[in-house]
Amino acid sequence: MILKVPQGKRLTKQRSIILEELKKNRIHPTALEVHKLVKKRLPKISLATIYRNLKFLQSNGYIMSINCESCNSERFDGFTDHHQHFSCKVCQKVYDMNKSKSDEVKVNKKEGHQVDDYQIIFNGICKICLKKEKQYI
Repeated sequence: MILKVPQGKRLTKQRSIILEELKKNRIHPTALEVHKLVKKRLPKISLATIYRNLKFLQSNGYIMSINCESCNSERFDGFTDHHQHFSCKVCQKVYDMNKSKSDEVKVNKKEGHQVDDYQIIFNGICKICLKKEKQYI
C-alpha cells in the first residue's frame, strides 16, 4: 500500500499496520480493538502507542473517528470518503451505509455555506438485533 505522507512526517511500520488493519476490517473498532488486531502482528505494541498513532492518522486525514450516541467509545474508520454510518444501540456495532452527497449539495445551494466535511450517524437497532428481539417475543 503506497500512501502520501505530509512533509516532515513518517508513516512508520506501526502506523502502516494500524492503517492496514482499519482498511481490512470494516468493523469500526475502538482503540482497544485496534490494539488487539495490531498486537497479532506487533506483539510488543502498547495501547498508548495505538492511541498516539490513531491521533496522528486522524489528524493527517488517513482515518476518521466516529463518535455516536450508541457507542461507548470513539470508533475509527479507515475509509475517509463521505459516507453515512448506522450505530446500533443494542450491540453497539457501527455499520457503513450508502454514500450520498445530496445533503452536502443541498446545504451548499440553500444556505450558501461551503461544506468541507460532514458526518451523518443514524442511531437505532440493527436488523440482527431486531431479529433476535423478535425471537424472544
